Amino acid sequence: MQQQQYPPQQGQGLPQAQPQQPVYPASMQPAQQYQPYPAQMAAQQQPPYPAAQAPQQQQSYPPASYPQQQQWAAPVQQQWPSAPAPTPTPQSSMSGPGPKARKGLTPMKMAAIVMAVVIIGVGALLGYKFFAPKSGTANDSNPFASAGTPGATTTAGTTTAPTSGTGGPVVLATGAFIDTGSGDHGSGNVTIGKTADGKYVIHLDNLNVVAGPDLHVYLATPANPSSADQVTNGGVDLGSLAANQGSVNVDVPADVGGNLSNYKSVVIYCKSFAVIFTVAPLTFQNA
Repeated sequence: MQQQQYPPQQGQGLPQAQPQQPVYPASMQPAQQYQPYPAQMAAQQQPPYPAAQAPQQQQSYPPASYPQQQQWAAPVQQQWPSAPAPTPTPQSSMSGPGPKARKGLTPMKMAAIVMAVVIIGVGALLGYKFFAPKSGTANDSNPFASAGTPGATTTAGTTTAPTSGTGGPVVLATGAFIDTGSGDHGSGNVTIGKTADGKYVIHLDNLNVVAGPDLHVYLATPANPSSADQVTNGGVDLGSLAANQGSVNVDVPADVGGNLSNYKSVVIYCKSFAVIFTVAPLTFQNA
């Protein structure tokens, strides 16, 4: 085949490309013409293997000659008994909400609150009565203002009959409050006698006693007691002092007034704390 000059000379057109068969030398000519396989046929054709290199048939595992593997059964989990379900409590339509819905006061809490209020109230009343200082002014009339001249006093404490007319009030003893020296003090006059209607009365006038808690009027056996035991042992409690200032009348029981000579002093005494406020030694005049 004539070899063409490349690139072509100027003015010459490019020749049309013609498909040509490759030219092989005689020594390189294939013994058999090679025919290309279509793509689908080439994928299906199995490549030839020599007998020694042919792949062996894949065996299943485990082989049949192996002993069959023992199948272990999974342990059965033990079932523990569950707690019994709570039995629902039937509720009446009039009983209101159940325990979970009720958020108010239970009867026990209400009872505890009422009890606490009562205890606090009683404690406050008792505290006010026994521990709060009492102060006040009284203006009781003197039942012995018209009493006659008292009789003479004897050494034994008894008196002679008064010189006044019969049937009127009689003065039996008199005294005046003195300071006890303990810081609590008082002043005033004491008159003990028998009224026209036969009652025994202690009249306190120009009274001025320091205000204190739970003050009582005592008739004591010593003339000048200095301790609580000397006031209370053998003494008579005539009741609370109505006022710490002014004029105050204190009633005396008939059996005590009939034996008035057994008592030598009138004492203002704090009963809650066992403290003597003031003492009035008595001087007997009438019997």
